[in-house]
Amino acid sequence: MTTSVAIAGMSDGRAVHLRAELPLVSAAAQRAWVQIAIEGTWEGHPQGPFAFTPEVFARLIANFDRQVNPVPVTYEHGSTPGEPRPAAAWIHELAVRGDALFALMEF
Repeated sequence: MTTSVAIAGMSDGRAVHLRAELPLVSAAAQRAWVQIAIEGTWEGHPQGPFAFTPEVFARLIANFDRQVNPVPVTYEHGSTPGEPRPAAAWIHELAVRGDALFALMEF
């Protein structure tokens, strides 16, 4: 099974979209719903305080749903430029359950 991947982002803010076939782990790969955020205000982040609200969750889901491909969950956010970024999982869907945001992950 394969899916295509879009790559975006240039240092001047313009976006470039490239498409390539990306093999998925397997049709039988394990999937699970994982809580990834909970409503609340968070302080102490280097970029400043931020809040997860129902409106923020709705925007996150709307943005995610516009993607064609699953989103990779990388180790250490793929922090080494130019190095391969292996995925620990792929996010296939987002959903709100109660006061939390969950992701359907393929491991």
